[in-house]
Amino acid sequence: METKERHSEFGENHQRVIGIHFKRINRLLSEIEFLINDAKNPSPFSEYIMDLAPEKIDLLHDQLKIIRKKMNALLANKGIAFHVTSISLLNAINTRLIFADISAEETRAKYMRGYGKLSDKAAEDLEKIASAIQQMINELKAALNQ
Repeated sequence: METKERHSEFGENHQRVIGIHFKRINRLLSEIEFLINDAKNPSPFSEYIMDLAPEKIDLLHDQLKIIRKKMNALLANKGIAFHVTSISLLNAINTRLIFADISAEETRAKYMRGYGKLSDKAAEDLEKIASAIQQMINELKAALNQ
């Protein structure tokens, strides 16, 4: 969030540290939102099980919004100039897709043989799935970057 420049009762160092802590709090709140989503949409890769009742999830979402509003209000009301560097979402997603592509590549038989012998069938299966994942990643990158 960027606030209007005006006099603040907080010094430059205070403003910087408050901004750093608020940014960290916001990141942690975002991680909580991710954890909820991960548990709500289980897959074989999910690390979390849903053990919260729907009303607790609603409570969490409501309270996270309020915490963010309170942080924003302090910045605005106290004239704290806090600047967040904006990063392109598209670039961030492309970077993660590149790393996903690398991970898929590293499941190919030529890499996995370093961990022990593979049957021909296992090697063939690895090649197929790595190729399929990489193709899907490349199609996704192409669609996003049109």
